[in-house]
Amino acid sequence: MLSGSFRISLTVFNTLAILFVLSPIIVVVISSFGDTLYMRFPPQGFTFRWYTAALTDPAYWRGFQTSLYIGAISAVVATLVGAAASWALVRYAVIGRSLMESALLLPLTLPHLILGIAVLTFTQPMGMGNSLNRLIIAHIVITIPYVLRILVPVISELSAELEEAGADLGASPSSVFFTVTLPLLLPSIAVCAAVAFMVSFDELVLSLFLAPPAQRTLPMQIFSNVEFGLDPSVGALSTLLLGATFILMLIGQALSRARSVSLNPRVA
Repeated sequence: MLSGSFRISLTVFNTLAILFVLSPIIVVVISSFGDTLYMRFPPQGFTFRWYTAALTDPAYWRGFQTSLYIGAISAVVATLVGAAASWALVRYAVIGRSLMESALLLPLTLPHLILGIAVLTFTQPMGMGNSLNRLIIAHIVITIPYVLRILVPVISELSAELEEAGADLGASPSSVFFTVTLPLLLPSIAVCAAVAFMVSFDELVLSLFLAPPAQRTLPMQIFSNVEFGLDPSVGALSTLLLGATFILMLIGQALSRARSVSLNPRVA
């Protein structure tokens, strides 16, 4: 057993480590309420005007709409493709399963600059040029691995006895899937969609490389504003995005909890 002094030291060390990791976020959040024309810490004064400026800036709204459009399509396609691939890898005797799984997970380790060049080379002969479709393709490629990382373990843990019980009661394979298997997987699928959306929405490198000049994503617009001057509205917008991300994380935890309860009622 750990001694009392060691336990206290470990708690202090962990607390300091967490504060060190969170300190940049804390600085941005606090600075966003400052009343100066530039971000500074500690802030001078207190105001909400930078939040008003961020929410009424047309450039931010255009970037938000573009990121929302790309993120929604990427999340839907990546979730469908990733779910189908996860099911095939777990439930069927696929030849070269390990190799296929590694290939699908490769974008997690591949530098996004190299991936951007690959997508550009692949889509250029197809006449996509400055089309937003090539950026959507790139976002789908980088979000599919996240779906696999979530769903492969979930499907592996899913008891086949529930499906066999449905089949024993006379249900067809499609009925068993839609009435038994899919409801059990829905919370995890929803988490996959949320994670894929957040990864796509937050992506910058691929967007800088592949996005059409007239269709900037929100991260591109934020990067541009930071590059030419640290506008306090950037801090306000970042705080709003952090809050939205935190809410999505809470929803994801609630869905994961619901899945645990559905698979094991004693967890409740």
